Amino acid sequence: MDPASAIPGRRVLVTGATGFIGGHVVERLARRSPSHIRALVRRWGEAARLGRFPVEIVLGDVTAPSSVDAAMRDVDIVIHCAYGKTGTAAERRAVTVEGTRIVAASAAARRVSRMVHLSSVAVYGPHEGDLDETAVRRPDGRPYGEAKLAAERAALKVAASTGLPL
Repeated sequence: MDPASAIPGRRVLVTGATGFIGGHVVERLARRSPSHIRALVRRWGEAARLGRFPVEIVLGDVTAPSSVDAAMRDVDIVIHCAYGKTGTAAERRAVTVEGTRIVAASAAARRVSRMVHLSSVAVYGPHEGDLDETAVRRPDGRPYGEAKLAAERAALKVAASTGLPL
């Protein structure tokens, strides 16, 4: 079953919508699911690709609770794709980790029906064979994998303490 077919008529927020994966999530939803899609973007200049789809584009920053909360208004589902790809190492990590915590906390406060957090195989470090969610996470010390693991843990912590469906 196509996951997009499970959300017709729902209001969906996609964070990181100008990124490679987030942009493809928006495109797939716009093409296959008759739902209202809101794309949270950090800069207008990066949103041109999204303009060809029937989506609501809102300017915001996942590290700013007020802009996340505004973007989350009247949303049923959150698909969190944002991660820090620009700036200093500390700024990238803040977007990835603190941004995830803020998005999850806002989703919990707004009582969304589901939050999907996109993590990365990098949280498992070097590995051979198949992986699933039960595999041991042990990143290899690189900043990307470490930040994605910390973000995953932040989202899971919020979910555990609030009941957020994650």
